[in-house]
Amino acid sequence: MNFLVNKNIKRALAEIRSFIPGAPFRSGARILMYHSIGGRPEDHPLAVRVPTDKFEKELLELAESDYKTVAVSEVIENIKAIDNYKFIAITFDDGYKDNIVTAAPLLKKFGLKATFFISTSYIDEKSQKRWADGEMREYMRWEDIARLEEMGFEIGSHMVHHTNLTALSDADLCLEFKSSRDIISRHIGCPVKIFSYPYGEVDHRVIETARDTGYIGGCSSFSGYNNSNINKYILRRTEIDGYDTIRNFRHKISGFYD
Repeated sequence: MNFLVNKNIKRALAEIRSFIPGAPFRSGARILMYHSIGGRPEDHPLAVRVPTDKFEKELLELAESDYKTVAVSEVIENIKAIDNYKFIAITFDDGYKDNIVTAAPLLKKFGLKATFFISTSYIDEKSQKRWADGEMREYMRWEDIARLEEMGFEIGSHMVHHTNLTALSDADLCLEFKSSRDIISRHIGCPVKIFSYPYGEVDHRVIETARDTGYIGGCSSFSGYNNSNINKYILRRTEIDGYDTIRNFRHKISGFYD
């Protein structure tokens, strides 16, 4: 209930802000955070499932806008000059099966780029997690992830285990970064250089480990957009949930939720 109340408060405030002349987001990079496409918002307490028809309308909105969709690595590589652009990066966390079945074909339909962050244990082991209605949560197989890469999408790490990195020992933390990168690289046949933090949990020690193990940057779950002053290891993202209307979506990409 608190989640829905907080979301409704944020939507109401964004609606009020939308009547103030001038959209707050003018340049830089906004990174959108998705998880599962299809199903119902009520299937998860955080509404991470975005219905297919809503997702398609959101992609059409981006395709018809003046934003340029890019991969997360392009945001990082252009970070010093990012204020000269209006970039949108689309990301997916965890590795749900619907990412390849539903999301990828729609992204290709509209000619949009995206980055998929993979938790390797979800791919290597049969998950026992269920949605609220009892349906098993289905994750991609390695052939699906290789197919995403062949389709031109970017693949990043979401670690081996979907765990709070700040709670790990130094050795286990280093292992999460190294092993996830090496496992994914072996299966897709190309380097992995970016990641997202499970649960968005990050501190200085985690950032140092990411840098020391060879990653060029990472996505947090902190809300907002990214300009040239941003720490490339704490890139901000804008969450898109299953209860968002197309008007809510427009407000989010325009910055009225920041």
